[in-house]
Amino acid sequence: MNPGASEASEPSEYWNRIAMRVQAAFAVVKRNEASILIKFDGARENGKIFTVVNWPTKDVDAFSRMNSNDLEDALTRVLEADVTDMTPPEQDFIGPLRQFELLARRGYIVCVRMLPNADSVDFEVILMRDGPESASVRQLGPVLSTIATGIVIEAECP
Repeated sequence: MNPGASEASEPSEYWNRIAMRVQAAFAVVKRNEASILIKFDGARENGKIFTVVNWPTKDVDAFSRMNSNDLEDALTRVLEADVTDMTPPEQDFIGPLRQFELLARRGYIVCVRMLPNADSVDFEVILMRDGPESASVRQLGPVLSTIATGIVIEAECP
């Protein structure tokens, strides 16, 4: 028996569950013309670095928001979507979300918005270095992993 094997798989399973929740959010945005924000806030000192917000849609007028130290919990509570029978996401959500969490742990703020467009969903990612009043970098596009690469490169620039 390898006791380290289960420990190594737990983070992977955690991020797989998060990817499924983000895929569910993607479907909500596409279907209901909703807008969803996932914020990684490294400027917070209370440990609750994750914020998930679901803005009203054409079918649902309830606004919901949660701050948490657990991204999966925040996504679950705000979106209340059943992901049990979902297939793995077509897009790579795990890589970008893990990178954004690492940036937040270094003090950055990264906001990821899912916005409806005519055909699908666009991702808007905003990177802030020194809080909301600082200069920011903004990228928009349909593939989160492509945007994440640019955001991470920008964060590495002095």
